[in-house]
Amino acid sequence: MRPGQFIRLKAPVMTFISTDEVYMVALFPQRATRHVRPGNRAQVALEMYPGKVFEAQVENVIFAMGNAQFPPSGLLPNQQDIHPADTFAVKLTLVEPAVEFPLEFGGSGLATVFGQDAPDVFVLLRRLEIQSEAFFFYIYNPF
Repeated sequence: MRPGQFIRLKAPVMTFISTDEVYMVALFPQRATRHVRPGNRAQVALEMYPGKVFEAQVENVIFAMGNAQFPPSGLLPNQQDIHPADTFAVKLTLVEPAVEFPLEFGGSGLATVFGQDAPDVFVLLRRLEIQSEAFFFYIYNPF
């Protein structure tokens, strides 16, 4: 906003973002979220920090997605109006926030969640995969 600008009454003109709580949201296929539970270990590799893998923890699977809502109209929705979500959001928090690696709003990367019943060999393979993808961010940006 600048002095002299005109705005409409009740029109949104600013966004306020709270920095009291910092967390990440990762999108996972629907079938994968049935194994995700609060407290599960997770790892995150961000494009902005190539080669760095952050340890995280699942806070929860976000209960509602925007695809599940319709504008109120008094009409029954048509089949073409229904767009089911392909992915569900999972809220992750860093185990130990690193001061030298500040998170930026809107950053992107890769995340993995380790379920309690996952075999150790799969956990090891996934850890190797996410570490190699983190180093790959130095060379190529897939997003």
